[in-house]
Amino acid sequence: MLVINNRNGTWTVNYTPNEVGETYIDVIYGDEVVNGSPFKVNVFDTNQIKVSNIDGG
Repeated sequence: MLVINNRNGTWTVNYTPNEVGETYIDVIYGDEVVNGSPFKVNVFDTNQIKVSNIDGG
């Protein structure tokens, strides 16, 4: 996991999950749980995704 302080009041977190499927991510800042956490995310196998017919680039 990579955590970056954007120095503008926001943070960027990069995380690569190990398994495909539905998972939940808990976000805690200091000792406080971030509102809405845990966040449900769907993880996909990028080798199975195909993109086509994109207009404008």
